[in-house]
Amino acid sequence: MTAITWVFDTLGVIAFWGLGVSTGTIARMGFDRSHLGRYVVVAGFLLLAIAWRFIAPGLGFAPNLELLTATSFIAAALLSPRIAWLVPLIGVAISDLGLGNNLLLWFTWGAWIIIAIAAQLPARISVQKRVRRLLGAVGFGIGATGFFFAMTNFGFWLLFQEFFTPGLTGLGEAYVAGLPFLANQLIGNMLLLPASVIVVDLVIKAERTGQHQVLSEHAR
Repeated sequence: MTAITWVFDTLGVIAFWGLGVSTGTIARMGFDRSHLGRYVVVAGFLLLAIAWRFIAPGLGFAPNLELLTATSFIAAALLSPRIAWLVPLIGVAISDLGLGNNLLLWFTWGAWIIIAIAAQLPARISVQKRVRRLLGAVGFGIGATGFFFAMTNFGFWLLFQEFFTPGLTGLGEAYVAGLPFLANQLIGNMLLLPASVIVVDLVIKAERTGQHQVLSEHAR
């Protein structure tokens, strides 16, 4: 293990510890007990996204086929913005502790933070505007994929220029080398984001049905 790897593994531990907020801290950030089901759903998808990063390569799935973008959308649609932006960051921090990372984490983690914030835009489209909501989610998936590709490949070129031709030609080489990963991630998100809209709508519908049942019982 090199010194740089050790430093950034330690940094990952520190970051994860900082993100592992207590129940009391979550309450101050906007935890709503009446929406407990939303937290359960988001936690479930977050765990699935983390597990997927570990098991996908062994199952033979294409590289960069990930679940964090869809999870970011679900979190943005179901949780307070003060909590939702942490969800993909927690996911990548936990999985990086097991998979390892290097200086590139400044670009990958930074990209996920920006993607999580951007997810607020399509996630806040009214549930009644189904077509617009669906198009917004697909547009978010495309934009998030493109942004992640641009930011992380730029970071890889910036940090490891010895692998590329000097200058902007090398930057172009980095982007060309990343195109297969871009295609895999884009195809995955084009399928997963519409599915995420369905998940969110089902959660909200179930929540409202439960509320109506409670009101009906109180009215009797």
